[in-house]
Amino acid sequence: MFLVYWSSATTAQCFTSADPVELRLRDGTRLNVSLTFKFSFREEEGRWIPTTDEYVYWIQLADTAQDDPRYGLLNWHFHPSAGRTEPHVHVGVDVPGVGALRKVHLPTAIVPFEAVIRLLIDMGVVPRFADWQAKLDASLELFEPSFRY
Repeated sequence: MFLVYWSSATTAQCFTSADPVELRLRDGTRLNVSLTFKFSFREEEGRWIPTTDEYVYWIQLADTAQDDPRYGLLNWHFHPSAGRTEPHVHVGVDVPGVGALRKVHLPTAIVPFEAVIRLLIDMGVVPRFADWQAKLDASLELFEPSFRY
């Protein structure tokens, strides 16, 4: 289930998953996926343009503590309100000589959730729809203006 919050016509809209969604890979591995996405609108040349304000996308192994970063496989963050102004990803692996990458902020561009869905399908999640690529492409086209900050 997703919760949607609206605070006004031009500020702080938020989509968030109330509980992680459990997905299965073809090999039976279970993953939990959750998201929070906040955006607002700004006026440019008489048009209202959506702008990405913040997001957190989380992929983790199922049956682990929901907020325990030790079990996050991939965690994409963009949260300038928390003091980190660049989009980044945390990767749940340890690298000899480097340590835990889950503690490192690896830089990224803005990552649309559609890209995360594509990755999940590449990892082995079976899509619900035969035309999943067309659906993701249409969604990206619709929301592409918001991929700026």
